[in-house]
Amino acid sequence: MVTRQIRSRSTSSRTASRNDFPRNVWLAGLGAVSLARKQSTKAFTRLVSEGEQFRGEAQKFAQQLNRDLKRVVADVGRKASAEYAPIKRRVMRNLNETEKSIGAGADEALATLQSIYRQSRAEFERVSRNAKARQRRAKPARAQAPRKNSGRRRRTATA
Repeated sequence: MVTRQIRSRSTSSRTASRNDFPRNVWLAGLGAVSLARKQSTKAFTRLVSEGEQFRGEAQKFAQQLNRDLKRVVADVGRKASAEYAPIKRRVMRNLNETEKSIGAGADEALATLQSIYRQSRAEFERVSRNAKARQRRAKPARAQAPRKNSGRRRRTATA
């Protein structure tokens, strides 16, 4: 009798454990999903808070970088102005001196050239009028005079 009970218990426990295995696998899967959901919610919340902190740090970094860049640009601008101003003064002085030296002679040369041009133009117009007058007078004389034969004969080639 005792052996029967032991046998029946061991057989029934084996059967129960065989029937419980699929159920336990299914419960383990549900547990994994539940645990993953809880952990993902915690992880998501942690990531959001980390992102907010990082955004604040990034804004501070960008503002500091902007201030540093403005300072550097201002320094470079001052240095460039300090270097540029003497060069600009020197160039302007040289240009003014060159303009004065060229300007004095250029005005006289321009006046001389204009005078020569006016004289040349007047002379050209006078010569042009005289040539036209001579052409008008010469046309009737040429029309009346017959052409003279020079008397020369052309040699013809004999073969």
